[in-house]
Amino acid sequence: MKIEPVNTQIIKYIKENKVFTLATSFQNIPYSAICFYAYHMSENYFVFTSDKRTKHVSDFLIQPFVAGSIYKKQNTIASVKGLQFTGKIILDLSAAEKENIEQLYHCTFPFTKKMKLSLWMLKPLYFKLTDNSLGFGKKIKWKSLNLNQHTH
Repeated sequence: MKIEPVNTQIIKYIKENKVFTLATSFQNIPYSAICFYAYHMSENYFVFTSDKRTKHVSDFLIQPFVAGSIYKKQNTIASVKGLQFTGKIILDLSAAEKENIEQLYHCTFPFTKKMKLSLWMLKPLYFKLTDNSLGFGKKIKWKSLNLNQHTH
């Protein structure tokens, strides 16, 4: 699968942070959760942990298309910066992919190495970075070349 390069400012912002809000939906009822994540830059995917018994995991096991955001509190409107995204939870990982996401997550959060975690891969389909430091309301967007998986 060909990967469209993600804008370096988007990658930088993702790498500067470690927590995203994940939004799911089931039977037209939305839900959101806060998750710690690791990001694989060259393959463009997030790895996060959530227990299989949670509402958001139950939701995305049925409806794997999700949305999310990454945001840090800013002191002024001129310094507002945040990322919105849509993506798909990849549920059918190979043994090698499972090993890769475990290594990435444990490398990012070394204290988790001895924990039994349910790890999930999220493949982004769309990013929109708002960065007021570049000009009020400045947006930087990225879309996956694989839009047949999802439309906006």
